[in-house]
Amino acid sequence: MLAAMSLVGASCNSGKTNIDSSSGNENVESLPAKVIQIAETGRTEYFEITVNKVVYRTFLRGAFTDGNAGEGNVFLLFNVTIKNIDNESRVPLEGSILINYNGKWYKYDSPEHLVDGFFMEPLNPLVRKTANIAYKIPAEIIGDIYWEPGRNPDNQFFYLGTKQLNSVEK
Repeated sequence: MLAAMSLVGASCNSGKTNIDSSSGNENVESLPAKVIQIAETGRTEYFEITVNKVVYRTFLRGAFTDGNAGEGNVFLLFNVTIKNIDNESRVPLEGSILINYNGKWYKYDSPEHLVDGFFMEPLNPLVRKTANIAYKIPAEIIGDIYWEPGRNPDNQFFYLGTKQLNSVEK
């Protein structure tokens, strides 16, 4: 976990993350050249993105499912503002979450579908939208969390903070 914490605001070799799905291990040196903090704005190929807030909840309103995280799980919920900086309509993609837990990297690339989310909704040029993105993760997990937005060839990562056991809202 210390190695991942040293990445916040630091420079590393650029390149896509490469997680071995069978082991969950990843070469820490392959993490992004730049990590963007909460409330800072980053740019991907077609979008300017700002992560506004991060919370953990056991229940989600506005989910297309029953909204319960289920026993032993929580929702990582974060609010983002995305602006289409291209000259044509583009669809923002949620991307994936990377969590360093007990020295091992885990990749979560299946977001929850929210009524107030992005769910395949195109944004017109220069239009901004603020919405929520949620991922179901194990409640037991503690560690540094990074978000890699979709459509992101420049390998921009957003640091979502360190999840603690007591950080869950009811």
